[in-house]
Amino acid sequence: MSDELKSKTEYIADIKRIMPDITDEQLAHRIHMWEHFYVIPLGKDTTVIPKGDYCYSYVEGAGVSKYGIPISKRCPYDTYKEINGVPVAWCSYLELGGTLNEGCTEEGYKKLVEYFGDEESLWDGLPLDLLFDQCKECGVNEYTAEEEKEMYGEWQNLQKLKPRS
Repeated sequence: MSDELKSKTEYIADIKRIMPDITDEQLAHRIHMWEHFYVIPLGKDTTVIPKGDYCYSYVEGAGVSKYGIPISKRCPYDTYKEINGVPVAWCSYLELGGTLNEGCTEEGYKKLVEYFGDEESLWDGLPLDLLFDQCKECGVNEYTAEEEKEMYGEWQNLQKLKPRS
């Protein structure tokens, strides 16, 4: 038995112990999500994932996005994928995506529902609903509590500055 299979077997046993009344469909969904969040990323390079809460990092003088946000390092796993002719935000680290909020038209949404079969399956198939805004959902290289505390202190100091008149 391989380590991955043993881990999967243990995961299933834990779920069944915690949730004895779980249906086969619910268990299959949990296994699917477990594989995407824990198995698929194994062996992928996490050093290229920017630090922080977003799929990019800030560096002074590195240029700006269309929103005027300075961007220096975009996560190479932050991509887009076309599904049934509709572009969706995609994380190739997790091999999962999410619908585009501003870019998904009503027609595009209908095409995605058609592709996945129904709305519930659409949200199961594209569960990363914050990815369209480049909010990191992989949980890799996030700030520590101490780093967040330090950044919050710097933000409070900026708030004390008086605006120029």
